Amino acid sequence: MSIGSRIREARQMKNISRNKLAELIGVTSSAIANYENGVSSPKLDLMYKLFDALDCDANYLFQDEMNDLKDVALSASERIMIHNYRELDAHGREMVDFTLQKEWERSVECSKNNVINIVDNDKSKPYITTKAANSIDNATPEQNKHDDDIMDNDDEWK
Repeated sequence: MSIGSRIREARQMKNISRNKLAELIGVTSSAIANYENGVSSPKLDLMYKLFDALDCDANYLFQDEMNDLKDVALSASERIMIHNYRELDAHGREMVDFTLQKEWERSVECSKNNVINIVDNDKSKPYITTKAANSIDNATPEQNKHDDDIMDNDDEWK
């Protein structure tokens, strides 16, 4: 079960409507629906109000997420990164979060746009290349020659 499912379950066990729960914690009933359906999650200050209104604790609402985390195996380098991240100040964490988000977005975009990553034999220098016409199985010899001529012409790159 998700946190949202646990919120719904606790609300129904207390026989509280979405409208009543929304009133108790100071949000709209559609916000409660969004929490229960996993569309959004309540902010920390609202979580405390939820615990009080539903007469439950964090362990109840988060128990499934915690079980999911038990199955995640971390490598030694991942543990070191997490340790180092936790020692950063707010600015450092913000920079890491920003970089990670941008790299994830770039990776997803490359994947969508049929961009492949090539790593040379020593695996120390990543290279990125796009799939050109001559990487297409059914490209004509003329298409291949045209692409090669462009790539070989240094004037194209000045």
